Amino acid sequence: YNTFILVPIKAAVSIRRQVDVRGQLWRQVREITVDLAGDAQDALKNELNRELQCLTVARENVIRRLSKL
Repeated sequence: YNTFILVPIKAAVSIRRQVDVRGQLWRQVREITVDLAGDAQDALKNELNRELQCLTVARENVIRRLSKL
Protein backbone atom coordinates (compact mmCIF):
# COMPACT_ATOMS: atom_id res chain seq x y z
CA TYR A 1 0.00 0.00 0.00
CA ASN A 2 1.28 3.48 -0.92
CA THR A 3 4.09 1.86 -2.91
CA PHE A 4 4.00 2.57 -6.62
CA ILE A 5 5.58 0.33 -9.21
CA LEU A 6 5.38 1.28 -12.86
CA VAL A 7 4.78 -1.76 -15.02
CA PRO A 8 4.52 -1.48 -18.80
CA ILE A 9 1.07 -2.58 -19.99
CA LYS A 10 2.73 -5.05 -22.41
CA ALA A 11 4.40 -6.83 -19.49
CA ALA A 12 1.28 -6.70 -17.33
CA VAL A 13 -0.87 -8.40 -19.96
CA SER A 14 1.76 -10.65 -21.55
CA ILE A 15 0.23 -13.91 -20.33
CA ARG A 16 -3.47 -13.39 -21.05
CA ARG A 17 -3.12 -10.39 -23.38
CA GLN A 18 -6.07 -8.68 -21.73
CA VAL A 19 -6.85 -6.56 -18.69
CA ASP A 20 -9.81 -7.19 -16.41
CA VAL A 21 -11.27 -3.67 -16.25
CA ARG A 22 -13.36 -4.70 -13.22
CA GLY A 23 -10.41 -6.15 -11.34
CA GLN A 24 -8.39 -4.76 -8.47
CA LEU A 25 -5.22 -4.34 -10.55
CA TRP A 26 -6.95 -2.13 -13.11
CA ARG A 27 -8.64 -0.10 -10.36
CA GLN A 28 -5.22 0.53 -8.78
CA VAL A 29 -3.76 1.51 -12.15
CA ARG A 30 -6.58 4.01 -12.67
CA GLU A 31 -6.12 5.51 -9.22
CA ILE A 32 -2.39 5.92 -9.75
CA THR A 33 -2.90 7.39 -13.21
CA VAL A 34 -5.32 10.00 -11.88
CA ASP A 35 -2.77 11.00 -9.24
CA LEU A 36 -0.06 11.30 -11.90
CA ALA A 37 -1.90 14.09 -13.76
CA GLY A 38 -0.10 16.72 -11.70
CA ASP A 39 3.19 14.92 -12.20
CA ALA A 40 2.63 14.86 -15.96
CA GLN A 41 2.05 18.61 -15.96
CA ASP A 42 5.19 19.16 -13.87
CA ALA A 43 7.16 16.93 -16.24
CA LEU A 44 5.95 18.97 -19.21
CA LYS A 45 6.93 22.21 -17.47
CA ASN A 46 10.38 20.80 -16.72
CA GLU A 47 10.80 19.63 -20.31
CA LEU A 48 9.81 23.05 -21.66
CA ASN A 49 12.16 24.79 -19.22
CA ARG A 50 15.05 22.57 -20.34
CA GLU A 51 14.20 23.33 -23.95
CA LEU A 52 14.13 27.06 -23.19
CA GLN A 53 17.51 26.81 -21.47
CA CYS A 54 18.97 25.06 -24.52
CA LEU A 55 17.58 27.79 -26.78
CA THR A 56 19.04 30.45 -24.52
CA VAL A 57 22.48 28.83 -24.68
CA ALA A 58 22.22 28.49 -28.46
CA ARG A 59 21.16 32.15 -28.74
CA GLU A 60 24.12 33.26 -26.62
CA ASN A 61 26.47 31.20 -28.79
CA VAL A 62 25.10 32.81 -31.96
CA ILE A 63 25.49 36.28 -30.46
CA ARG A 64 29.06 35.48 -29.38
CA ARG A 65 29.94 34.16 -32.85
CA LEU A 66 28.36 37.18 -34.54
CA SER A 67 30.34 39.53 -32.35
CA LYS A 68 33.56 37.94 -33.61
CA LEU A 69 32.73 38.70 -37.26
